[in-house]
Amino acid sequence: RKAARMVGRTAAGLEVWQKNAQERLRLRREALLKPPARRTEADVALLETVLSRVKFVRELTMKTRMDLCKLTGYARHGAGETLFRQGDPGEFFYVVLSGSVDVFSRDPGGREHLVATLFNGDSFGELALMHEGNTRGATIVAKEDCEFLTLGREDYGAILRTQSEKSISEKVAYLRSTPMFRHVEHDTVQSMAYVLAARTYPRNALVFKQGEEVEDVYFIAEGAARLVREVEDRETLRRAGVTRRGPGCLFGKTRGRGHSWDEPPTPPGLANEWLDANEEGEDRFAPDAAPESIDDATPLPGGSRRTSATVG
Repeated sequence: RKAARMVGRTAAGLEVWQKNAQERLRLRREALLKPPARRTEADVALLETVLSRVKFVRELTMKTRMDLCKLTGYARHGAGETLFRQGDPGEFFYVVLSGSVDVFSRDPGGREHLVATLFNGDSFGELALMHEGNTRGATIVAKEDCEFLTLGREDYGAILRTQSEKSISEKVAYLRSTPMFRHVEHDTVQSMAYVLAARTYPRNALVFKQGEEVEDVYFIAEGAARLVREVEDRETLRRAGVTRRGPGCLFGKTRGRGHSWDEPPTPPGLANEWLDANEEGEDRFAPDAAPESIDDATPLPGGSRRTSATVG
């Protein structure tokens, strides 16, 4: 009965949260549909909660953010609709209000590749607005029905250009600091910076599990990530090694599966793998090195055993 009541309360709480989220979205939509001159202080404050999710906007003063909210517009695009193509002139800066969009980059051969997916609170379109004559650095396609908060070129230039340029420059500098992009052409690195988004994970948060499809490549900017694998026995663990990734390292996508670059080949018998965020970095163990501490092996279905390793 206690379990049933707990499930019932959880379901009720989730329903209330969903209704509140829908109501907030409705109010934001109504505020955006009003002409700027008719927006109330409450409307502006509501829109500020959306814009403040964008990192370089969050760094602006409250007054500047409020002024910005008085000028923003609203746009809707259906699933599969192309907002703009790589090479087009830029007219608007976008913040995703609801839905998600795919970002495609065209290679020298003219083929388009999916390089990122942006979600609620993410922004795009600033690259073509930074300087006169700049064009779109990527193609944006609505992955589902989407709503956007928009800002025209002139308003963007008057309010956001300096902060946006600073944000892009910081991302370019970070990518340049990694071995992978140290000798890559500037235009390519700038295009990568355009779709580079910051994600924050608390200590021991799950990033992804072994066997899951992974859509992103992760660069560690601060802290460290620990690679943990489920294996059949301790000897397999010794051969596989334990990976600890610190700032400047990356992990993410290889043939659509979770993977960490420059690690030993995956040995047979792996059942599961997950990455969890860790605060302090350590150098990666060599493939033939024993972990500093190994927890007792625990039974797995079918008689195999799982061995987990942690680094002190």
